[in-house]
Amino acid sequence: MKDKRFFAAALAVVLLAALCSAFFVQLLLIHGDSMSPVYRSGSLVLLQKRPAAYSRGDVVLCRSETLGRSVVKRIAATEGDALAVEGDGLYINGVWAAAMPEESERAVLPAAVPPGQFLLLGDNRAESVDSRNAALGLVTQAQLRGRVIFPVRAGP
Repeated sequence: MKDKRFFAAALAVVLLAALCSAFFVQLLLIHGDSMSPVYRSGSLVLLQKRPAAYSRGDVVLCRSETLGRSVVKRIAATEGDALAVEGDGLYINGVWAAAMPEESERAVLPAAVPPGQFLLLGDNRAESVDSRNAALGLVTQAQLRGRVIFPVRAGP
């Protein structure tokens, strides 16, 4: 009798964890150092799926078909923010934000972020393939899989 109750309780816990992971929150392991020093390769974070809204500064998981993988980046600009590429620099609302990659790799960026789109940057700008790069460019809200809500543990 105890074995049946233990098995039922264990099954309920597994099903509840699977349901939470599918719809609400998920543990995510960071690969790569494009978000260091905040999130290093090996960091374990908690991802909030389907947040009500995304804001500038949010760290998000983005699915990129062009890259063939999901990437974790920070939202640096939202709809209506002014973008300018001057020389080798990217400016957001007139403030220098990052160096741009070589011209052959650069994304073509509009003068302002269109509605429903975001400009994502890695915290480690020198090592990040992000919206400055043609392989990612601006992303749509449909590409965003969730928001990192806090680290569970730092990487090695």
